[in-house]
Amino acid sequence: MSYHLYALIPGVLFILLLSAPPALAQYPELVRLEKLLRESAPQSEECYNLTMELSEFLAISPVPLEEYERLPDFVTFAEESLAWATENGSPTQRARMQRFLVDCYFYTGQNTNFLKLAGEMVAANSFANQEDKIQVYRHLAPIYLDIGYIEKFIELTEELSRIRRDLDEPQAYLVNEHSHIAQAYFRLKDYKRARLHYQEALKVVENGANLLAVASMSNNVGRTYAKAGRPDSAAVYFGRAIDILQAGGTHESGFGSTAYTQHLINRIEANLAMLDLDAGHYDTAIRAVEKELASGKDLTERETVIEACHKLGSLHYQKMNYERALRYLDQAAREIRPQNENRWLLENWEVRYKILLASGQQAAGEQLNKKMTALRDSISSAARDNSAMVASIAYETEKKEKALQEQRNLLVRQDHEITRRKQQQQTFLVGLAGMGILLMVTYSFLQKVRKQKTKIEQQKQQLDKSLREKETLLKEIHHRVKNNLQVVSSILARQGQNSEDIRVKKYMEEGQNRIKSMAMIHQQLYQTQDFEHINLAQYTRLLLVNISDYYKLEEQDIDINIQVAELPLEVDVAIPYGLILNELVSNSYKYGFAGRDHGTLTVAVNQVSENLFRLSVSDDGNGLPEDMERRSEKSLGLNLVKGIAWQLRGKLSYYSNQPGSTFEVTFVNDLKQVA
Repeated sequence: MSYHLYALIPGVLFILLLSAPPALAQYPELVRLEKLLRESAPQSEECYNLTMELSEFLAISPVPLEEYERLPDFVTFAEESLAWATENGSPTQRARMQRFLVDCYFYTGQNTNFLKLAGEMVAANSFANQEDKIQVYRHLAPIYLDIGYIEKFIELTEELSRIRRDLDEPQAYLVNEHSHIAQAYFRLKDYKRARLHYQEALKVVENGANLLAVASMSNNVGRTYAKAGRPDSAAVYFGRAIDILQAGGTHESGFGSTAYTQHLINRIEANLAMLDLDAGHYDTAIRAVEKELASGKDLTERETVIEACHKLGSLHYQKMNYERALRYLDQAAREIRPQNENRWLLENWEVRYKILLASGQQAAGEQLNKKMTALRDSISSAARDNSAMVASIAYETEKKEKALQEQRNLLVRQDHEITRRKQQQQTFLVGLAGMGILLMVTYSFLQKVRKQKTKIEQQKQQLDKSLREKETLLKEIHHRVKNNLQVVSSILARQGQNSEDIRVKKYMEEGQNRIKSMAMIHQQLYQTQDFEHINLAQYTRLLLVNISDYYKLEEQDIDINIQVAELPLEVDVAIPYGLILNELVSNSYKYGFAGRDHGTLTVAVNQVSENLFRLSVSDDGNGLPEDMERRSEKSLGLNLVKGIAWQLRGKLSYYSNQPGSTFEVTFVNDLKQVA
C-alpha cells in the first residue's frame, strides 16, 4: 500500500461513505449554517462559532469534505474565523480553526497555503489534541515526499511514529511507518539507514503470526544489502524469505492466496538471481524475472510489470539481444503514466538510448537523448519552483527577525527609561527628607511612591517575560534557518543525483558541505544563550568531524590534531571561517592523502596580535605540486579562500613541508572595528 493510500485509512476527518457529490438542498442544516455565516459580521465571534458548527456537521456527514461544491466558500469562512481567533480567542480556539482550515486547503488543492499553515502548526505545536496532530502530519508528510523534501518527510514520519508509541496505538502502524521511512532512505540511496528501519519493522512482525509480512520484510532487508554491494548478506535474507513462503502454506499464518504467495516467491527468486550477474549468469536471471513478470501480470500488479520489463530489457541488452530488449521496454512504456512517473520513464529511455547507440542508430539515439534532456530539465524546473518557495519562507523569516530586533531595541529603551525614573524618584525622596515636610504630607507622598514602584516592578516583570519570549523566538528563527539550509542541501543532493555529469555531482557535493558548515553556526546559536558568538574550538571540532566523515575512505587511518583554544568567535566571522576551514581540510583529504592509507592532519588557530588570528591547516601527505601557483589560479576552492580571507582583512599563504604541506590564513575577529 502506498503512503498516500495509507494516509487516508480510517481515522482521517471527513472520510467518505458515499461517493455522489451532494447538493446543498439535501442538507437543510448546511443551508441554514451557510445563510447565517453570510449574514454574520466577518472576523467576529459569531462567525467563529458558526464556522465551528459547520466543521462539526461536516465531521459527521456521510460525504467527504472534498465532494462539497461550496468548499471554496468554506475556506473564506474559515480564514475569517481564524483571523478572529488569532486576535481575540484562546490558543485552543485558534488551533481548532487552524485544523478545519488546513483540511479545506488540502481538499481544494491549495498546496502552498496548506504547506504554510500546516508548517506553522507543526513549528508552534498548535494542536487542540493529539488526534488532530496525527491527521495533519499524515497529510503533510506525503506532500513533502512528492515535492522532493525527503529529509523533511522522514522527520515528520519519525515524529508521527513517536506519537503513536506514546498513545499505545497498534503495532501495525509502527511497521508501516518504519517501512515508509526505509523507502525514503532507499530513494536517497542511504541503504544503511533504510536497512535499519526495515530491520525494526522485521522485529515487530516477527512477534506476530503474519509470516507473509516476515517474508516480505526479509526480502526488503535483502534488497538493501544487494544495493550496498553485499551479495552474500542479501542472499541470506532472500533465502530466508523463500523458505518461509515455501514452508508456510496458504490461507494460514497471514498468507494470502496461493497465486499471491507464488508471486512473492517469484519476485524474491528474481532478486536472488540478479545477484549472480557478475558471474555472467544472465540466462538464469532472465528465466527468474520472466516468472516474476508472468505472475505480476496475473495479479495485475502494474508496478511489478514495469520493473520486471525494465530488468528484462537491461538483461537482454547486456546479452546484445536488442530486439527482445526493445520489446520488453515497449511493454513497460505502455504501463507507465508519464504525468507522474518520470523516474520510470527516464529509466526506460536510458536503456533504450544505450540500445540505439549499440545498434548503430545514432540519429534515433540523439533524438531520444534530447527528450531525456527535456524531461530532466522539467524535473529540475519543478525543483527550482520548490526552491523558490523555500526562499520565500526564508524571506518572511528574515522580516520576522528584523521585527524581533526592533522589539528588543524598544525593550532596552523602555528599561533605560524605567531606570531613569527610579533614579528621579530616589532623588525626590531624599529631597523630601531634607526639607522636613510635615509628617502627613510625607506619609501621603510615600504611599503614592509605593504604588508607582509596584506598578513599575510589574511593568518590568512583563518586559522581562516579553524579552524571554523574544529570545525563544530568536532561537526558533535560527533553528528554522538551519532547517532551510538543510532543505537547500537536500535539493542540491537531488539535483546531483539527477545528473550524469561527474563534475556536476562533485560541485553539488562540495556545495552541500559549504552549506552544512553554515548550518552548524545556526545550530550552535539556538543551542546557547549567546546569539552573537560561537565557541571556536567546539565549532572547529564539529566541522572537522563532518568533513572527515564525508571524505575519509574506510581503509584510511587519518589522525586529526586540533590546537584551537576555547575562544568566542563573532558570528559575522564564524561563517567565512567555516567556509575557509571546509575548503582547506577538504583539499588535504582530496590531494594530500590521495593514495595514502594513513597520515596526520593538524588544525591550529594562534593569536598573532590583540585582534588578529592565524588559521593553519597542515598535513604530512603528498606535498604541493611544482606548478602550484598555476594550479591555484584555476582552483575554485583556493580562489574562494582568497576572496573570503580578503573579506576578513587577511590573506592566504601556503608552502611545502617535509613531508606534506601547510596552508595559513590570517583573519580578524571583529569586523566592526576595522570597517
